[in-house]
Amino acid sequence: KKDLKKFINKNSLNKYYKKSNIIDSTLGKDIVILNLESLDTGFLFGTPELTQNLNFLLEEMDFTKVKQVDGCNWTVGSLFCLMTGIPGYFPSDGNRIFQGAENINLINLGHILSNSGYKNLDYFVGESKFSGQGDLMRTFGFEIYDSYKFKNKIKVYPETFGYHDLDLFNELKKKILDYKKNRESFAIIASTINTHLSGIVDQRLNLDENKKLSNIEKSVINLDYLIYDFINFLKEEQLYEKIALIILPDHLYPNNKSLTEITSKLNTTDRSLYILTNQKNNNKNNITQLDLAKIALNLSDIEHNHLFFSDNIGLIELDEILKNNKYHISEFNKNNISFKDKSKTYQIEL
Repeated sequence: KKDLKKFINKNSLNKYYKKSNIIDSTLGKDIVILNLESLDTGFLFGTPELTQNLNFLLEEMDFTKVKQVDGCNWTVGSLFCLMTGIPGYFPSDGNRIFQGAENINLINLGHILSNSGYKNLDYFVGESKFSGQGDLMRTFGFEIYDSYKFKNKIKVYPETFGYHDLDLFNELKKKILDYKKNRESFAIIASTINTHLSGIVDQRLNLDENKKLSNIEKSVINLDYLIYDFINFLKEEQLYEKIALIILPDHLYPNNKSLTEITSKLNTTDRSLYILTNQKNNNKNNITQLDLAKIALNLSDIEHNHLFFSDNIGLIELDEILKNNKYHISEFNKNNISFKDKSKTYQIEL
């Protein structure tokens, strides 16, 4: 306990307690963060034939490379890092950490946005129960728009992943038009799913002309189109200049042994995560996933007095801290999260 307290004080983590630290922040631009499943730079530069629209957008939008860091390298872990700026170390299985989460006493993006005066905080995702994404984002003050929210309104297939990306963007457009009509401020985070692992093909989108591509390649083409279509929607509604649009992948696409051809193409380039935005990003050096919350606030013109975990840490020092202090960060995170029902863990050995 003494070592943990010493670690917390040394790294200023005691300034992260939501209940004891006052955040002074101002309202900025409306925000849309597109959190893309696994679509790292390998797809942008290694398979440009699949991402023609995104490569076109590289010419008109601001692009910054982002380093993936340990503790943020899977879907719900990356979401925790995006929201808090703290590595997602917890003493439990990665996809079960946040299931049943009721409260997280850590200053986070949702907390700062609420204090800034944003009237609506929304999280769009096809299926929110699988890895506890819904419970996590609720603790951060977000309304969840998943397949359960739209029950019987959207056909869900396969059920494991909820609604498809096409439905996500359709519902996203509707919600933004509602806020435009009512002149309400909003911050929306939307997580895509169809580019997960081997790909989840939406048969309603038929953009593969050669008909011989793998499911992941078809899914990448579809998502590439949907992003470009969404940006055109914002422009047509004269919202593109008014909204801080931030596009980023959640983590690197994992090496898939069953798809050696696509994996080899991805590995022909230096792979990383990235930020693609319609705003000017002045923070471009040594950016990691732990900087994303801070950058999102800056891109949205939100002024605040919160210092993030990585603010006073260099990249080399950060790697050492993550390598040598997993236990301390894990205990710190565990001590600041509470659950509706305490779960029991059973270990079965065969």
